[in-house]
Amino acid sequence: MSSTINARTGKVLSVAGLDVPAALCAQTARPAIDRRAVVERHNPVLGAFDGRSPLSVGNGEFAFTADLTGLQTFPALYDQQMPLCTLSQWGWHTVPNPSGKGPSDLRLAMFDTYGRKVGYASSSEGQVPLFNWLRENPHRLHLGKIGFPIEKPGDVTAARQTLDLWTGTLRSEFQWNGQRVVVETACHPKLDLLAVRVRGRVAGELRVSVRLGRHERCRLEPSGKASEQGSGQRRQPAGDRPRARRRCVLGRNCLADGRGNEARRAASVCVAAGGRWPGFRV
Repeated sequence: MSSTINARTGKVLSVAGLDVPAALCAQTARPAIDRRAVVERHNPVLGAFDGRSPLSVGNGEFAFTADLTGLQTFPALYDQQMPLCTLSQWGWHTVPNPSGKGPSDLRLAMFDTYGRKVGYASSSEGQVPLFNWLRENPHRLHLGKIGFPIEKPGDVTAARQTLDLWTGTLRSEFQWNGQRVVVETACHPKLDLLAVRVRGRVAGELRVSVRLGRHERCRLEPSGKASEQGSGQRRQPAGDRPRARRRCVLGRNCLADGRGNEARRAASVCVAAGGRWPGFRV
């Protein structure tokens, strides 16, 4: 490739027919940006319970918001500001319509738009029940609360929680009963599945509780065994119960052994006291 350089200005007059400064040609390649370091320097860190700023994990289709323990142990601290919720794209709910009327009955407020009247649903005057119902429904359904059986927030001390923005993993460290506990919370990148790893000498005492509703709940033991409780349920004999394999399907009042497409049809929670889960890494 030929080039012509102007001796007075030091500029390359042409390189393959293009005008390029000589200084630019002499520059050496700069080192590549460490993108992970750039992202991780913005990792949010919490050191105390704050009802306005809980951290979440998710994959765009499923989301889980946690408190300082890495789960939803103390939802009451957040209910009035930023509630701790487990939400999905498929979980929606509509409350009964108190007005008995439908969208076509809503009176629109008329505004002049370039010489013509256009109606907007912007006024509730004289139609508050219908207006509020249309505004609030349908809404995403909170699938269930997952937390530790810790009695009060004051029992959690020396806490530090970090959301790794690069991996999407929430790491929560705190002292409970005089012992250090480490909780790692992550969401599967494709499935509606939440994974939690609990480490520490007292990990065996922190039984994870899944509350599905007033009369439905499923408790998972750190060993991987699961027990069911609920209104009107009949406990199966030990030999007839399905194997839980550290998994309980949210939205169903039953146990699942992890085979088939349970995780694709409903949200799941995977719990382990140390170690790893087959096919899932944090």
